[in-house]
Amino acid sequence: ISFKDISTVIGNAEAFHYIIDEIAKHYRASRPEVVVGIESRGYILGA
Repeated sequence: ISFKDISTVIGNAEAFHYIIDEIAKHYRASRPEVVVGIESRGYILGA
C-alpha cells in the first residue's frame, strides 16, 4: 500500500475543485445511484 500526501491539494481550493470536477466528469455519464467512500487515510475525500 502506498499512501500519498494530498494535503497540498486540499489546501489549495482551486486545485481541489479542479480535481473533484475531473473525477466527477469521469463518472457523470454512467449516472451512478450510489457512491461509497471507504474509511481510510483518504476519508476526507470519501466524506
